[in-house]
Amino acid sequence: MLNVRNLHTYHGHIHVLKGISFHVNKGEMLAIIGGNGAGKSTLLGTLTGIYQPRQGEIHLENKNITNILIEETVHQGMVLVPERRQIFDALTVYENLMLGAFHRYRKDKKQLKNDAEEVLEIFPRLKEMLTRLGGNLSGGEQQMLAIGRGLMAKPKIMLLDEPSLGLAPIIVQDIMEVLANLRKSTDTTIILVEQNAKAAMKVSDRTCVIERGQIALNGNSKEMLEDSRVASLYLGGNSTDFKAIKEEIFLEQL
Repeated sequence: MLNVRNLHTYHGHIHVLKGISFHVNKGEMLAIIGGNGAGKSTLLGTLTGIYQPRQGEIHLENKNITNILIEETVHQGMVLVPERRQIFDALTVYENLMLGAFHRYRKDKKQLKNDAEEVLEIFPRLKEMLTRLGGNLSGGEQQMLAIGRGLMAKPKIMLLDEPSLGLAPIIVQDIMEVLANLRKSTDTTIILVEQNAKAAMKVSDRTCVIERGQIALNGNSKEMLEDSRVASLYLGGNSTDFKAIKEEIFLEQL
């Protein structure tokens, strides 16, 4: 469904993405993990038109969307749920949801109420606070609202940037369960960017690890979770020889 080929993106003179290539199948959830500064958010920004790559191509359903305007990515079916939610504090929950469908308002105006009801079935907690201002919600409620707003766009593929950021572990678990159920119950394809590697890998089909703007490892999430060497490198385990273990895993993929 989504094919990314040899993507190079710069911030000024800083070469952030250095030849990123990967694909996502329809209905799949891909986790992208890595440390601070690895290039994860820049990757999502490049996919959605916030940043223009100097080299490489992005194809969505066999259509080249590499250099289209940022507002056009939504029309093409790609939606970003940004880091730190970025909901509108002075608008109500319901108004925030409706803004997610701004590009569909004239065409699908009669359908929007039904679409909102479907989103509220996914996030029943929001049903009780439709008239509450977005700025008065908890962090977890704001994250639910941000995802719900994204769903109102009826995306083919949804990109989530650090949805667990700043949330309590129990709320993170709830968010990850929602994403897993969403993937199962709809045709929405999901790219999940996370520093909480273990949480992301538990709910995703495949995982790509980004280091310094390049994909260092990729594979089946379950298999990578069960690989003690991957745990040593990326999930907080102990490693006596980081470089040697990483090279061993990389060679096995060739």
